[in-house]
Amino acid sequence: MGDAPAAESVPAGVRPRGGAAPVARRAAGGRPPRGRGHAAQRQRADDRIRAPVRDVQAGVAAAARRRVQGKMLLHEVYNATRDPRYEGRIAFLEDYELHIAHRLVQGVDLWLNLPRVPLEACGTSGMKAALNGVPQLGTEDGWWAEGYTGLNGWSIPAAAPDDPDPDASDAEQLFRLLEEQVVPAFFTRDAAGVPGEWVRRMKHAMRTAAERFTARRMVEQYVRDYYLPSIAGDPAGDDPPRMG
Repeated sequence: MGDAPAAESVPAGVRPRGGAAPVARRAAGGRPPRGRGHAAQRQRADDRIRAPVRDVQAGVAAAARRRVQGKMLLHEVYNATRDPRYEGRIAFLEDYELHIAHRLVQGVDLWLNLPRVPLEACGTSGMKAALNGVPQLGTEDGWWAEGYTGLNGWSIPAAAPDDPDPDASDAEQLFRLLEEQVVPAFFTRDAAGVPGEWVRRMKHAMRTAAERFTARRMVEQYVRDYYLPSIAGDPAGDDPPRMG
């Protein structure tokens, strides 16, 4: 990390017409970059990333906390970016913070969010990406458990409670969605070069986020359901507001 020549070489290999999907987050035990755990899954990921056609490019932006597990995860990801086989396919942006996030949510094609259910607190970056027309692919946790409509991205249902290896189940569903739905939707174009299915999901992503996942909607609802009734002498109960 901090290798200037390596960092400078990343843009040279990036393919401008390839699909770009980031994993951007703090690296912690419940929020790992998952999907490459078992040998078969690693091979499947390698095949997908290195495919000669229909380029899929992955970006990982992260900041490790003090936990050893989080640092080990980032070390593994960083080593993958140094592998010549993945040149131009995987990029690592270190010290993930607000300014990097600001650029990512505006400039990527797909937002990946793969926390272990139910350990996600919210996933606000996915909301911001959706406001910029970025569909999400993620596990049904955090905001995506409420925000997924079937039209604004792709969802990975939670594994069964008795599943002995939920990570493997999530990875299997992730790869199936990528191979059968996500990648074809991005690269299937009309005569004008427009990916119609992808554009439809982009529009639904913006619509869902703008209607339900903004600070303005939150404040308006608090005013309507709590503040105004309190001013009128009719205080509301202790239940949290429900999105209307």
